[in-house]
Amino acid sequence: MRALIIRVFVFPLTLLVGCSAVSPYYDPARPHHTAEGFKNNYAGLVNKTFGEFVRWQIERREQKLPKPPGQPTPTQPPDLAAIKSYASSSKV
Repeated sequence: MRALIIRVFVFPLTLLVGCSAVSPYYDPARPHHTAEGFKNNYAGLVNKTFGEFVRWQIERREQKLPKPPGQPTPTQPPDLAAIKSYASSSKV
């Protein structure tokens, strides 16, 4: 009987309490940082339907967009000595 009470009441209650935490990034000075998490401030500006989105994706695939880059993306080799010196330096 006790195991049943734990399964039916205590476990779901624990899940609910764990899900009701306030976001650690909540900042009232920033409107996109809410107590529930982040929100997109510009979501209301998009007034397209799902059908329009699908149509756009089909057109994009037919036209083979985006086009591959004309030249390779430049790379920079890592400065391993600097990385190691940062890792060994004192931290606050």
